[in-house]
Amino acid sequence: MFTAPLRVRVGLSEGEAQRKGVSVRIAKLPTSNVLRTEAADVTQGFMKVLVGANNDRILGFTMIASEAGEVMAAIQTAMLAELPCTKLRDAAISHLTIAEGLGPFSVTFRHGLSHRTSRHKETGCCPTYGPEHPKWRT
Repeated sequence: MFTAPLRVRVGLSEGEAQRKGVSVRIAKLPTSNVLRTEAADVTQGFMKVLVGANNDRILGFTMIASEAGEVMAAIQTAMLAELPCTKLRDAAISHLTIAEGLGPFSVTFRHGLSHRTSRHKETGCCPTYGPEHPKWRT
């Protein structure tokens, strides 16, 4: 099935993690906070990443947005290689790409998100602006 915008997922969803009793930390980033989506005028959508509560292992990723398949390929590669989400923070991701939005997820987790279940608040982040900027979402 094809959708517009694209919808992709790899690994666990939030619901699957909850049903399996897997504790996760979750970050969600509106794609409107990624510069490439503004430049291409395709700001509709979001990225969501699930990371183990006690480690930085990427357990799942969902994205609904333009070019979501390209971003998912990067996440799936990291998952298959068992790379921690912090490796995304350290990666040099090409500027003015949608994948550029991946880096802030690992920064969010590094700064101490609390362990969460589905009842806790999702935390978003923004690649371009600091927490004091109005685009910062929690």
